[in-house]
Amino acid sequence: MNRLLPDFSKHRGINSLSFFGEVFFRRLWNKADDFGRYYADPKILNAELFPLKDIRLPDICRALEECERAALLVQYKIKGESYLQIHDFNQRVRRKKSAFPPPSDDLATNDLQIIGTCQTFDGHLTDKSPPEDENEDEDEEKNKKKISDAAERIWELYPKKDDKQGAIGAIIRRLNEGLSEEYLIERVKAYSICASGKDNTYIKNARGWFNEARYLDESLDDPIPAGMEIDLDTFRKAYFCLNKHEFDLDVNPDLARIKEVLNADMKTLISQFRPEYDDVVKRLSAPFSKLKQEIQYK
Repeated sequence: MNRLLPDFSKHRGINSLSFFGEVFFRRLWNKADDFGRYYADPKILNAELFPLKDIRLPDICRALEECERAALLVQYKIKGESYLQIHDFNQRVRRKKSAFPPPSDDLATNDLQIIGTCQTFDGHLTDKSPPEDENEDEDEEKNKKKISDAAERIWELYPKKDDKQGAIGAIIRRLNEGLSEEYLIERVKAYSICASGKDNTYIKNARGWFNEARYLDESLDDPIPAGMEIDLDTFRKAYFCLNKHEFDLDVNPDLARIKEVLNADMKTLISQFRPEYDDVVKRLSAPFSKLKQEIQYK
């Protein structure tokens, strides 16, 4: 959607918002229809405005209320459905009719209620939700438990078990910085592959590994188990899969070498074609190796 985003740098209402409130409003501006209207249901707003982020519903509600207090929008309900109208939207209207009902259509009926979406209506605005501080404390405790449980799961996968308390603390710090559990689990699994077969004294303890951000090591992108070898038949299948399209070319100067590699015995392979052998081993040992899956199901 082509949307003209005004310069809000000197807008008093925008500058009264919190940082998250401004991010929320800017994303809402891009989602609203040509008339400045959109859904006001917090769950829909969360899913549509922040599809790749884990935002709490109370934060969405607070951002809505911030924007309303700053006179940037109005929330309203029609027949039980929650909508909002952005004030002074001033966009070029390309559609003749809005996708959402306006807040002024049925003002004389009971169908429409001007109301904050996170509140209820019984003749006046009443906030029946728990006090904000209580909500925040409860959400904070839930988040702490969620992160603690994730740290435990990551710790269980780490290849060296010592100083659990220090390791859990280091993992929690990384999770609080915004790293996802899925990412850290993937990197720990890759390190476990690299550490397989090694003496325990050569494996980094978890506390140091996380504190030093060793999960960023490039060696974990394509980990190779210590001392891993593959048999000749497996190598030939994998190498052919990697180079099968080379046989379709009318003129291919590399084809002669590819055929030599495929016909070599193990001794010749290791002595003369070691780069090709190491490359196949590396690809087969990578986590979730597509090459390994391909040769298994041929």
